[in-house]
Amino acid sequence: MDAKAQALIKAYLKTKSFLVVEPTVAGKTAIEKMLQKTAVARKNVKFAKTLESALEIMKDQMPNYVFTLDKLEDGPYHDLLELHLKQQPNRLDNGFFLLTDNDSTDNITKLAQSEIDAMVILPFTVTSLQSEFLKVIVPKSAPSEYKILIESAREHMRYDVDKAMSFLNKAKKADSKPFEAFYLEGLIHLGDKALELARESLEQSLKFNPSYYNSLKELFNIYISLKEKHRAYQVSKKLSENYPVNPKMIPDLAWVSVANAQYDDILDYHQAFKNVEDPDSEMRNYISASLAIYGKKIIKDKTEGNESVDQSLIDRALRLMDEASVVCDDKPLVFASLINTLILSKNETITSKVLERAKSKFPKNKTIKTLEILADDASLPPSKSLKNAQDAVKSGLKSPEIYQIILKRSLELGLNESTIKDYLNEACQEFPQLSTEFEKIVNK
Repeated sequence: MDAKAQALIKAYLKTKSFLVVEPTVAGKTAIEKMLQKTAVARKNVKFAKTLESALEIMKDQMPNYVFTLDKLEDGPYHDLLELHLKQQPNRLDNGFFLLTDNDSTDNITKLAQSEIDAMVILPFTVTSLQSEFLKVIVPKSAPSEYKILIESAREHMRYDVDKAMSFLNKAKKADSKPFEAFYLEGLIHLGDKALELARESLEQSLKFNPSYYNSLKELFNIYISLKEKHRAYQVSKKLSENYPVNPKMIPDLAWVSVANAQYDDILDYHQAFKNVEDPDSEMRNYISASLAIYGKKIIKDKTEGNESVDQSLIDRALRLMDEASVVCDDKPLVFASLINTLILSKNETITSKVLERAKSKFPKNKTIKTLEILADDASLPPSKSLKNAQDAVKSGLKSPEIYQIILKRSLELGLNESTIKDYLNEACQEFPQLSTEFEKIVNK
């Protein structure tokens, strides 16, 4: 590094304050040595061992730079990052470094698509940490006019929108490809609930940088809000072509793919889901519902005689539906879809496993109980199936499907006409809107 660059770094760091959140002596010492080696005065560095103490220091000192482990004894780093971004929105004078031993795809993806400046994999050396630190601060020590205007706009967005827009208008003229300026303009419009204006700004941003993640993500969300599923899907494809799947977007990405009948995409989102450390209930339910839809599509194609559906596709569909029943958190309708499809597939083993999980999770759910009757109908002798259905009706569990079983098995067993007629009348009284369907069964 030449003398001019060193002088710029020294001048840049002279007024900067630092917070190091590291409970171990070895880690604290290494970071302290690195900062001193890079011209940071010891008096400008504060240390904390816990999330709670770190937050107190941040509220009081408002440090420019933070170094922290991703997982502290009393919680993860997220609150630190959120507070730091609120306190120090101008990222030219500030930064956030995360120390982690988690180099999974999920973790790297989340960090790459966040406001974190760098992720340093543990264990590190003073030299390796300094290398990552310099990669971040060298560009910040000598920013372009465009970068200064962008960060000034970002700094004013929270409390003076007009001033922020003034900086953005200047930024648009200061660079030949001002995609960040149009992105921030889009965020301002989003804050005002002006979706159409936000869309125009984000689309303009992507004209200058077609693969800019932040603009793609926000434009995708706008298309979702506007129910423009085809445009949302086109954006989702650009995202998947250029970036790993963002776990937080899995529910919406899965919905868009299903809405556009792009069922094979579900396999990619399922793979991304499996890499998520602690998926929340919404994500679990969405991916299980998506897998149920995927399985239904494959099984339906097979039963309709689609020759392109070979046994390997069927096996994969069954395996994924089995997994969906494990993943599903609290949605009996997802289990209903799974079981209905599995009954159609005539795979008694997996149907039985999924039914047992459904009964365990939703012991009082009438839909699940009805589906159990339907599943049993596929494997039991006609007389046993008829008795199951009759017992269900006597217990108060009445559904069109159960009456259909009663009528079909009564005919199959050759019961007398008056008995079958009684069953038909009862079914028509309970579900008059389906009288024609019931009559078709009897009059075949």
